[in-house]
Amino acid sequence: MSELGTILRERREEMGLTQTEAACLAGISNSFLCQLESGARAGRSVATVAKLASALGLRLDALVGASLRATRESEATSAARREAMGSSDVE
Repeated sequence: MSELGTILRERREEMGLTQTEAACLAGISNSFLCQLESGARAGRSVATVAKLASALGLRLDALVGASLRATRESEATSAARREAMGSSDVE
């Protein structure tokens, strides 16, 4: 789970909200919130992160920082996979 996902899940649970309820409050899909919380997807849109911050009563700067770190981790993982696949083609 990513830092962003942990923050979102913990705050949602503190508020006693289901994923569906929190997603509805933020104006995003339940499946997207599930992906964010699990770390399967990074929150790349500041607008989406702002919606979540507002819905969950979180500081935007904290979520944006966590979102940027999650995006960097995701990009690094993707680059490593591409590199590994490319090097396996050479062998």
